[in-house]
Amino acid sequence: TLGGLDGGTIAYKRHRSEARALRVGVTLDASAEVDFDNDADRERLLLSATALGLRYRRSRTPVYLYTGLGPTGQIVAQRADGGSGASTSVADLSLGLAGVVGVEWVVAEAIGVTGEYGQALLIGGRIGDGGDALRLDLRPRGARLGVSVYF
Repeated sequence: TLGGLDGGTIAYKRHRSEARALRVGVTLDASAEVDFDNDADRERLLLSATALGLRYRRSRTPVYLYTGLGPTGQIVAQRADGGSGASTSVADLSLGLAGVVGVEWVVAEAIGVTGEYGQALLIGGRIGDGGDALRLDLRPRGARLGVSVYF
């Protein structure tokens, strides 16, 4: 089920050939949760940037399968207020490698509809409070739907 649609991505994609493209994008994702029973709330803000080298599989139909791989970085700021008035704020910085697999359907001469799924292998840690040790995470980037406009 779709749990929420909290953010968005804007990206620039340049085709270098029929089979290859470079896509650079920035994502902003925000969420907030309120627990009325315990008088607590939590807020989260994520900002990430990714550059992907995309490889398209040749097709005789207007539907193209693609894969992509490239560097990514993200910063996540979180704040939590407990019911007792205690408040904590933390920020995490991570760098790593992102990968996607997707499908693009060219519906008109200059418009494509995409669906993709991504993963990221990230290394990072906490900023500011002395920090935790570096950690390595494999994080899903989720399923995404998009529209490409070519000009």
